[in-house]
Amino acid sequence: MTPRGLQAPPLQHIPLGYLDLSRWNVDAAQMSRLLEPMASTLEVLHVSQVPRGSLLVLPSMTALKQLHMAATHPRPEDLQALARALPGAVQAVDMQSNQLTKRHLERVPEGAFARLRSLTLADNPLGDEGAKRLARLLRDTRALRELRLGQTGLGDAGVEALAPACRLLELLHVQENQITSAGLRTLADAAMPRLRSLALVENPALMRGRGGAPLAQILRTSPELWMLDISATGVQDQDMTQELMDAFSRHTSVLVPSQ
Repeated sequence: MTPRGLQAPPLQHIPLGYLDLSRWNVDAAQMSRLLEPMASTLEVLHVSQVPRGSLLVLPSMTALKQLHMAATHPRPEDLQALARALPGAVQAVDMQSNQLTKRHLERVPEGAFARLRSLTLADNPLGDEGAKRLARLLRDTRALRELRLGQTGLGDAGVEALAPACRLLELLHVQENQITSAGLRTLADAAMPRLRSLALVENPALMRGRGGAPLAQILRTSPELWMLDISATGVQDQDMTQELMDAFSRHTSVLVPSQ
C-alpha cells in the first residue's frame, strides 16, 4: 500500500494480450494506471464500467483489437467520447445490453465504425429509428463482416435501411425482433454471397405463409451459408414449397426450420 501523500510507483511493462475487468469497481486513474503498461500488447479488453476520464488511455493502446463493454450503460456523450478514442487497430466492438437508443448513436461521429469488422449492439432499444441512424454510420464501411442486432426492436423499416451494409456480411444475427416476410424479402434482395451465419429466431411474423420464396433466395445466393436459425418464425405448411426444399438441399449443414 502506498503511504498517503506519496505517488504510487509506475507499473512496469505487462505483456498481457487478454484482460477481463468485468465487475471491477475502479476509478479512471486506477484504470489508466492499470492499462498503460499493457498499451503495446493488450488485444482484448472486457470492462463493465467506464469511469469518466478513463477513455483517455484508449488511443495509446495500439494493439487493441477487441473492446467489450456490455452493460456499461454509457451516456450519449460517453459514447461520443468512446467513438473518438477508439484506436485504429480495433476490429470488434461489443456494446450489448447498454440501453442504447437513437439518441446515443446520434452522438457517434460518422466514420467512427468504418474500420470495424464486428459490431454487437444486441439487447438495446434501438428500434427502427436507431437502425436508420446506424445505417448512416455504416454507410461507407467495407470492413464489416459481423453484425449482431438481436433484441433491438428491429422491424422491416430498419432492415431496409441496413440492407446496403449487409451485403458483405459473413454473420448477421437479428433474432427476437419484429421482422416480417417483407423484411426477409429485403434481406434476400440485398444478396449476401459471403454469409455463413444467419439468426432469425423468434421473429414471429417472419414466415407466416409468405417467407418461403425469400428464404429460398437467400439460400441460393449465399452459397457459403452454414448456420441458419429460423425457429419460432411462424413457419407454415405453405412455406415449405418445393423451391425452398430444393434450396435447402444445397446446404446440408444448415439448421432445418422448426415451428
